[in-house]
Amino acid sequence: LFLGFLVIWLLLYGLFGDVDERLDEVEYLAGDISVADLALYPFVALRKPLLEGREPLTNLSRWVDVMAERPGVAKGMAAFS
Repeated sequence: LFLGFLVIWLLLYGLFGDVDERLDEVEYLAGDISVADLALYPFVALRKPLLEGREPLTNLSRWVDVMAERPGVAKGMAAFS
């Protein structure tokens, strides 16, 4: 069970690292806000606590903050509360 969790965590952290690198080049995943941002945001936002205390993903953190400020995103995320 632990090994499975570790593998999933490593894959997830790798994905977050790839997204962080992309966001170093652009404000949103496709340059302008797109369905890619809207689809990925809940996945990242709900797992953000897994990243606390790890190597900083500054671009990903910035993107999460920018996305969270959007009224439509906040309204959609209220469904998870």
